[in-house]
Amino acid sequence: MQKLKKSSKLVGILFSLVIVGETTVGLTQQKGLNFISEVRGNVQIKRAGQSRFHLAYPGDLVNHSDRLQLGEGASAKVVCDNLEVWNLQSRGEFQVSNGCSSTTRTVLRRENSNRDGPDR
Repeated sequence: MQKLKKSSKLVGILFSLVIVGETTVGLTQQKGLNFISEVRGNVQIKRAGQSRFHLAYPGDLVNHSDRLQLGEGASAKVVCDNLEVWNLQSRGEFQVSNGCSSTTRTVLRRENSNRDGPDR
């Protein structure tokens, strides 16, 4: 009975490690986290790998490979992973990667700055 309990714990731990490993791989492959902050009028999303558009709502997450479609008089704002805001204000279909193209941010530092803060 003691061996069975130890085996069950070991299987549980190994299963957890596999799940965490798979999740981490998926997160690192994603280019960035963009979200729709504002929607006015008929704005729709077409996810990568899907064949149809569906209504977009504020707070929806969008990947670089997703497409947004705006109807007549519609507008939307997307906050990109680099913290820039992409304003869509014309009718048409737009790939998210065209409006949120860069995932890099420039960090400016003083020439002699210490990364970890002052010594104590």
